[in-house]
Amino acid sequence: PKEKESAPLESYRFTYARADLKSIGIRMAMPLVIIAAAVIALMALLAVLAVAESYPPIIIIFAVAAALATAVAASKRFVLTVRAWASADHILESTYYYEAYSDCFLLHIVRGGETVKSTKVYYSEISKVVTTPGFLLVFAAGQCYLIVREELAERSSFAAYIGKRRAELAPKLPQGKLRIISTCLKVASIVAVIPAMIVAAVIPTESLTVASNMWVFLPFAAIPIAAIAFAYYLQSKNCRATSLKVIGAIMAVILIAFGCISFFVKDPYTHGGEAVTEAESLLGIDIPEYLAVDNLDWGEAEQLTRGRLIKTSAIYFTSSAVSDFEAAIDGEGSKWLNAIPSAMVGITPEYSESVEYDYAIIYNVDTKQINELPAESGSYEFLAAFYSTEEDMMSLVRYTLSYSK
Repeated sequence: PKEKESAPLESYRFTYARADLKSIGIRMAMPLVIIAAAVIALMALLAVLAVAESYPPIIIIFAVAAALATAVAASKRFVLTVRAWASADHILESTYYYEAYSDCFLLHIVRGGETVKSTKVYYSEISKVVTTPGFLLVFAAGQCYLIVREELAERSSFAAYIGKRRAELAPKLPQGKLRIISTCLKVASIVAVIPAMIVAAVIPTESLTVASNMWVFLPFAAIPIAAIAFAYYLQSKNCRATSLKVIGAIMAVILIAFGCISFFVKDPYTHGGEAVTEAESLLGIDIPEYLAVDNLDWGEAEQLTRGRLIKTSAIYFTSSAVSDFEAAIDGEGSKWLNAIPSAMVGITPEYSESVEYDYAIIYNVDTKQINELPAESGSYEFLAAFYSTEEDMMSLVRYTLSYSK
């Protein structure tokens, strides 16, 4: 480039040590470390949730694998970035001459006594200035220029001008409609998880478990994705958009991760009303209209001390639906027991220890007896019903037991 005719306002001669370049490499790699830490924290949260909610192991495996992959990839990238800077021998072998003028600065790179490159950088081209303890990292036109801070004059017009130009020329806050849209997208991205949870909870389903409805988080992910796209648009207009982009990315990952739970979590329950109808017929009771029922066939999976579980059902009601039912439970001729007598413990399923109940009925399917011990020792099939007035829930348990008189 053509030299300025007037004398430069400031002139500097910089050389760099390998330790200097290594410290710069670490500074340049830090944003990646922060992003990786956020992803790892998110995957840890997902793993904890999966354990707490007893999700299938595949969810835990996915979260742990994603966290490990992120840690490995970020560590590798961090090492490569630092190594690339620290091993930049062409920088170590060169001397950099800076000349600062009113509207630009000139850089002459000298290596082996010869000028290998000269560059003119207008301050209007500066996109970012990063301050480190030892350097001003000036970014312009895709290049990074290293200004050694301790070698600048106490009142360096060069440093002051870069600081001024950074404030004036670096990305500005969006104004007018752009600022309104940016703010709305930022807020909407943060709170998107709340309406997603509400919709997942209120969508009609055969089961009361929310996991089957978690897919509704995916449409809401369009909000933070739109925020990310708008952030890039703002940057094209030389407007600040880093916070919008980061918030959008974090919330998009969260919403997509939770939305995928529906595809990984297989509902172990069936939701037909056959067990309810059978219980009404065998027990001779009227079961109120219910919200949902979760049936689980145990097969050969659950062996009891003296028998095995065949099938369990959890029936959920509204308080209004069971008001008449609860009034009749204590009525004359009711088959419900408000406590299981100690003598009947021998035919009570161990499963009853894991459910809360206020009333119970135990029916012997083989002898057709209700709340009575078998006359003879042997193996019998039972149907037990447990009802909780506090939870408005009834549990049906089909099981076999070996009874000794």
